[in-house]
Amino acid sequence: SAPDALSEPETSDAPTLSSVTVDLSDVQTEEHTADDGTLLLSISTQQPKLENPDELAALTAIQADIDSEVNTIMHPEDEDPLAAAQYNYEQAAADDREFVPSSEELTFTVQRNDGVVLSLVGSLWSYGGGAHGNTYTFCLNYNVSTGARITLETLGQAFIDTATQLVLDQAAAKNEETPGLLIDDYATYIGDVVSDDTFYFTDDAVVFVSGEYVIQSYAAGIIEFPVPYLQLSSVLPEAYKR
Repeated sequence: SAPDALSEPETSDAPTLSSVTVDLSDVQTEEHTADDGTLLLSISTQQPKLENPDELAALTAIQADIDSEVNTIMHPEDEDPLAAAQYNYEQAAADDREFVPSSEELTFTVQRNDGVVLSLVGSLWSYGGGAHGNTYTFCLNYNVSTGARITLETLGQAFIDTATQLVLDQAAAKNEETPGLLIDDYATYIGDVVSDDTFYFTDDAVVFVSGEYVIQSYAAGIIEFPVPYLQLSSVLPEAYKR
């Protein structure tokens, strides 16, 4: 059957921007100590700030969404890193072993910023005891004209189907080049790679990210699958192409 008709992104009457000025200099830090002064937990949070002197509604909406995401990432309802660090400290003392403080560090990079798409990648490195820390990577993509999040749904089913197949092709090639790089049933979990939180735009491609433990072991690190715009030309809305 014919591919889904492309739905062009909504536009607005807002002024056209050549790019958005993103300030990444705001880094908030905090330290938590035990009653005896031992450092239990250190937290570093980079907070992206969009310059918006004209108070454009789209940029205000994007800023609010970024702020909400940062708050959700750094203050999950079902986790209490300070309580966990306190527990680890008490257990270390009881077992007469060295205690290593817990830590969390959230950083961002800007991947595409051309007045059409603003694409950010967040990376949360955390250590809460054990053999090693972990990195959680997530992506935030915005239509600068409307302030709306760019999701797979807004890109359309034809885009999803095409991108999924191209990522699968790249995964198979990587696994053939490095046998055992991916888990045996990696194709079953490819939906966790092609998802709203795991793709970002660059000047050349849409990049899909397989985070730690998704379709590979921790030792394999984070794996990226860049799909050039040329390979998506028939399914990507024109406004998002480069």
